[in-house]
Amino acid sequence: MIILLVACSESNSDSTSGGDEEVNKKDQPVGNEAPQYNVMPFIEQLAFDASVKADENQVNVQFSLTNGAEEAVILGFKSSQLYEITIVNEAGEKVYKYSEGQMFAQSLTTKELQPGDKLKAEELVKKELPDGQYEARMTFLVATINDQPLESRPFQITKPFAIGEEVESNPDTGSGKKAADDNSADAGVSLDVVGEVFRNFTLTGENGQYEVTGEASVRKGKFYYSVDDGHNVLIDSKAVKVEKAAPEWAEFTIQLDIPKDKLPEQGALVMTIYQLDENGQPVNLNYVPLENFG
Repeated sequence: MIILLVACSESNSDSTSGGDEEVNKKDQPVGNEAPQYNVMPFIEQLAFDASVKADENQVNVQFSLTNGAEEAVILGFKSSQLYEITIVNEAGEKVYKYSEGQMFAQSLTTKELQPGDKLKAEELVKKELPDGQYEARMTFLVATINDQPLESRPFQITKPFAIGEEVESNPDTGSGKKAADDNSADAGVSLDVVGEVFRNFTLTGENGQYEVTGEASVRKGKFYYSVDDGHNVLIDSKAVKVEKAAPEWAEFTIQLDIPKDKLPEQGALVMTIYQLDENGQPVNLNYVPLENFG
C-alpha cells in the first residue's frame, strides 16, 4: 500500500506539472512571431526589359530583369528552366515554344541579384516564318522571391513583331513604338510594360472595404482579378465583364469586401488584375496596392 500511494503521488505531481506548462504556454505572448514578409516592393523594383528583332529566317529574342532595389534579392525557380518563350502568329496559333523538345533538371534553382544586377535571357530562334504579324511572349518562371512563394507570374512580357511588313497596332500590346517605349527598364513591372490594357485607376476605401475603378481594353471584353497579402490568397480569381471589347475602352467598377479577421496584421494587401492567354495562363498583369498594414 505504501508503494502504491507513493506511485499515485508521483503521478499526480507529474500531471500537475504538465498542466502548469500548458497554462504557461497559453499565457505566453505571441508577439515574438516573425512578421509576414512582403515581396511586393521587390516585385515592383524588378524592372523587365525586352527586345525582339526578326527577319524571315530567324528571330532574336532578348529580355532581362534588373534589380532596382537597395538590397539583394534571391529568385527561386522550380527547375533548371529559368524562362519560357512562346511565339504566336496573328491567328493566335503557336509557331514556337522554347521548352518543347528540351530536358530540364527538376531541382530547385536560385539566382541572386545584387542591387543593379541583371538576369539576362537570349535566344536565337532559327525558324523560317511567313510574312505576317507575330507576338513573342517572354516569361521568367520565378516561383519565389527571398524564399517567399509567388501566387502569380508577374515577370511576363509580350512584344509584337512582323515579318515582311510593319508592326500593326495590337489591342493587347499597343503599337510597336509604344510597346518599345513602355518596355524600357524605367517602366518597372506593370501593365504598361506590354502596352495599355488597363488605365485610369482610382481606389477608395480601407479596412477590407475597397472600390477600384478604371478602364479596360481587353479581348472578348473580359478580364480577371484576385487579391492576396503576399502569402495568402484572400480573393480567388474572379472574372469581370465589360460592355466593350478591345480595341474599344470600357469603364469598370470592382467592389471588394474582405472580412476584417482575414486582413493581415503586417504587410501589403494587393489586387492583381490580368488577362488569360490561350493556355489559361495570366498575362498583362497589373498590381493595385490596396492598403498597407502594420
